[in-house]
Amino acid sequence: MGIPGRKPKPTELRIIEGNRAHRPLPKPVKTAPLLPPCPQWLSPIAKTEWKRAAPLLHKLGLLAREDMAAFAGYCENYAVVTQCANYIKRKGGYAKYLCGKNSQTVPHLVAMNRAWQNLRAFCAEFGLSPSARGRMEVPDAGEDEDEDLD
Repeated sequence: MGIPGRKPKPTELRIIEGNRAHRPLPKPVKTAPLLPPCPQWLSPIAKTEWKRAAPLLHKLGLLAREDMAAFAGYCENYAVVTQCANYIKRKGGYAKYLCGKNSQTVPHLVAMNRAWQNLRAFCAEFGLSPSARGRMEVPDAGEDEDEDLD
């Protein structure tokens, strides 16, 4: 069995969203300030998503070299969703593809739905959902809370 309750958010994400509860924030684990390289084993669609999203997440401090495997999982699930959706589209769309079939056993739809579930889980890990972005407060570049004003 796993640990009960919600997973704690990364400290960096809590700082971006704002510490509304005013509880002391744990010291974040220091990670390498380098953007992780795109793994060569990713599919072409996944590589495209990596090149699109990785620099943005890294700039916000939400992606480091240590996160390479988790972010690769996000990108590969994005590729599976895209490939399955393209296949269904080539077959004439959902109505034609599912005509006379049980939607629970059609392979491409089952794979796409599972990849969507995985994608949503990865989005929660990296703060990539619309609701997560709505809660985020990115500090201005000029603001620095550690700086003493004289």
